Amino acid sequence: MAPLASAQYSGRLVGYSQIPGSKSGAIHAQDILKRCPPAFSLCRGVLSSPLTIKLPIGGSAWDSRSGLLWACDDMFLAAYSIKTCSQKCRFKSFTMDSKAVPSGLAIAEHKRQLWMLETRPGYLGLRPWSLNGCKAVPTRGGCSFRLPNKSMVSGGLAYDEGRDLLYYTVSEPQPLNWVHTLFVAKAGFGSACRPICKYPLKHCSLVKRAITGLTFDPWTQQLFATDGQNTRTLRVVDPLKCRFVDLGCCKKGMPQQDWLGLAWQPAFAMTRFGKGCSKKPCANCPSPLHGMGPGSPSIGNTDFTLTLRSGPTGSYGIFLLSPGSCTKGLAVPFLCTAIYPATSPAPLVLNIGALQGYSSCDGALDLRLPLPPDSKLCGAKLCSQWLMLCAGPGFAVSNALQWQITGG
Repeated sequence: MAPLASAQYSGRLVGYSQIPGSKSGAIHAQDILKRCPPAFSLCRGVLSSPLTIKLPIGGSAWDSRSGLLWACDDMFLAAYSIKTCSQKCRFKSFTMDSKAVPSGLAIAEHKRQLWMLETRPGYLGLRPWSLNGCKAVPTRGGCSFRLPNKSMVSGGLAYDEGRDLLYYTVSEPQPLNWVHTLFVAKAGFGSACRPICKYPLKHCSLVKRAITGLTFDPWTQQLFATDGQNTRTLRVVDPLKCRFVDLGCCKKGMPQQDWLGLAWQPAFAMTRFGKGCSKKPCANCPSPLHGMGPGSPSIGNTDFTLTLRSGPTGSYGIFLLSPGSCTKGLAVPFLCTAIYPATSPAPLVLNIGALQGYSSCDGALDLRLPLPPDSKLCGAKLCSQWLMLCAGPGFAVSNALQWQITGG
């Protein structure tokens, strides 16, 4: 059975990966929802590339607020732009146990936390880091516990934004293969190390491998666990009762270039409608521009902002927002272009404030719109547009945006 995908949704796996014979690793991606095509390389020169993998080392996590991929090896924790392949920041990847190595990362967007999993044979530790943009600081809220068998190791960590849960795996070597177990725990101080339930994970191949990466997609409610070369997909039904549905395995298709960490990069649809304009007595500003940022409109993104640029400086910004798709446009006699948010029922109208700028047409205004950590919002469409009231009176109008809330 293949992973489930919406016809309009194309999120993907991304993660820190091993490059044999190289001193550094890479960032790879795989469109696993599109019937499991081979993975491909996005960036090289990422952290280090271990010569051999005796236990899980490294992790990956996607930050929807900044649009950066976080990755760690046994020495450093770093954030990368996958658009420019540039390293934005790097820190020492401290572990609570001096003999342990980092083996998983996950981000809780609405809590501004980066969780780090650490392991060594017979030991598992979890600690949240405070995350603010490109600054990560370890906190004192960590916990740890001894695993039942001294040969067991833990690799792979995922966070469920909608349920505030952590998922992590424990692997135990056996004579013929490894035995994998998925743990579910509440993402609180202390509770992270008290699993609510444990679920046996089937292995995808006869090759002896531990789980090296784990990630969760809140839109499709799917959990992905990899042994570096093979990724098993589970549909999450009721994690508090350990109810999952096995959807099968997908090969990475890049032999010997193992995933060392796994993250989920969400996708969303955004469409522009119309073109900004102004009308006297407003300044002659040809294209007031409505945009968004930083990051993506993901659940839990408390920094999500809808922006206005290149408008008449000093004019007063009025924001329109309606649920659903944008309309074909309603012509209004005193406006220079159409209004695209639905007018029935009436759109949400917010009086935001004066546009700030230094010249007549570089006026800017931001509306911060924190998105709650509710996975039921995934896929919701909205239509937004700005009006600008000038002295006189007169109006300028921005383009409209039709956009979609996506997973974290």
